[in-house]
Amino acid sequence: MARHGQHRGPAPAPPPARGSSPKSPPPRPAAKPATKPPVPRAQQPAVSEKISKLVHEGKPQDQAVAMSLNMAREHRLGPKGGYKKAK
Repeated sequence: MARHGQHRGPAPAPPPARGSSPKSPPPRPAAKPATKPPVPRAQQPAVSEKISKLVHEGKPQDQAVAMSLNMAREHRLGPKGGYKKAK
Protein backbone atom coordinates (compact mmCIF):
# COMPACT_ATOMS: atom_id res chain seq x y z
CA MET A 1 0.00 0.00 0.00
CA ALA A 2 1.33 3.45 -0.91
CA ARG A 3 1.75 5.98 1.78
CA HIS A 4 1.00 9.63 1.58
CA GLY A 5 3.51 11.36 -0.73
CA GLN A 6 4.69 8.19 -2.50
CA HIS A 7 3.89 7.25 -6.09
CA ARG A 8 2.84 3.82 -7.27
CA GLY A 9 4.06 4.18 -10.84
CA PRO A 10 3.68 6.62 -13.70
CA ALA A 11 0.78 9.06 -13.61
CA PRO A 12 -2.09 8.26 -15.99
CA ALA A 13 -2.10 10.16 -19.28
CA PRO A 14 -4.51 13.11 -19.41
CA PRO A 15 -7.59 12.61 -21.59
CA PRO A 16 -7.19 13.85 -25.18
CA ALA A 17 -8.25 17.41 -25.87
CA ARG A 18 -11.78 17.79 -27.18
CA GLY A 19 -11.90 17.59 -30.97
CA SER A 20 -8.34 16.35 -31.32
CA SER A 21 -9.19 12.66 -31.25
CA PRO A 22 -7.84 10.81 -34.28
CA LYS A 23 -11.31 9.37 -34.92
CA SER A 24 -13.11 12.73 -35.10
CA PRO A 25 -13.48 14.47 -38.49
CA PRO A 26 -11.73 17.79 -39.06
CA PRO A 27 -13.68 20.87 -37.97
CA ARG A 28 -16.09 22.32 -40.53
CA PRO A 29 -15.57 25.82 -41.89
CA ALA A 30 -18.04 28.43 -40.70
CA ALA A 31 -21.30 28.27 -42.64
CA LYS A 32 -22.21 31.25 -44.80
CA PRO A 33 -25.51 32.89 -43.89
CA ALA A 34 -28.34 32.01 -46.25
CA THR A 35 -29.16 34.85 -48.60
CA LYS A 36 -32.18 35.25 -50.78
CA PRO A 37 -31.73 35.75 -54.51
CA PRO A 38 -31.73 39.35 -55.69
CA VAL A 39 -34.70 40.80 -57.53
CA PRO A 40 -34.06 41.09 -61.31
CA ARG A 41 -33.44 44.61 -62.57
CA ALA A 42 -36.58 44.43 -64.74
CA GLN A 43 -38.75 44.05 -61.62
CA GLN A 44 -37.16 46.86 -59.61
CA PRO A 45 -39.58 49.59 -60.76
CA ALA A 46 -42.53 47.36 -59.86
CA VAL A 47 -41.03 46.63 -56.44
CA SER A 48 -40.51 50.34 -55.83
CA GLU A 49 -44.08 51.10 -56.86
CA LYS A 50 -45.44 48.35 -54.58
CA ILE A 51 -43.43 49.68 -51.63
CA SER A 52 -44.95 53.13 -52.18
CA LYS A 53 -48.47 51.66 -52.33
CA LEU A 54 -48.00 49.63 -49.14
CA VAL A 55 -46.55 52.58 -47.21
CA HIS A 56 -49.44 54.74 -48.40
CA GLU A 57 -51.83 52.05 -47.09
CA GLY A 58 -50.23 52.41 -43.65
CA LYS A 59 -47.67 49.58 -43.53
CA PRO A 60 -44.30 50.35 -41.87
CA GLN A 61 -41.59 50.87 -44.48
CA ASP A 62 -39.47 47.86 -43.48
CA GLN A 63 -42.51 45.60 -43.66
CA ALA A 64 -43.51 47.08 -47.02
CA VAL A 65 -40.04 46.40 -48.41
CA ALA A 66 -40.09 42.81 -47.16
CA MET A 67 -43.55 42.15 -48.58
CA SER A 68 -42.67 43.68 -51.97
CA LEU A 69 -39.43 41.73 -52.33
CA ASN A 70 -41.20 38.51 -51.37
CA MET A 71 -43.91 39.12 -53.96
CA ALA A 72 -41.27 39.78 -56.61
CA ARG A 73 -39.38 36.59 -55.75
CA GLU A 74 -42.60 34.57 -56.02
CA HIS A 75 -43.46 36.25 -59.37
CA ARG A 76 -46.66 37.69 -57.88
CA LEU A 77 -45.90 41.32 -58.73
CA GLY A 78 -47.35 42.98 -61.82
CA PRO A 79 -45.46 45.56 -63.92
CA LYS A 80 -47.08 48.53 -62.11
CA GLY A 81 -46.78 47.08 -58.60
CA GLY A 82 -50.11 45.30 -58.68
CA TYR A 83 -50.63 41.82 -57.25
CA LYS A 84 -50.96 38.87 -59.66
CA LYS A 85 -53.32 36.15 -58.44
CA ALA A 86 -52.25 32.51 -58.50
CA LYS A 87 -53.52 30.54 -61.47
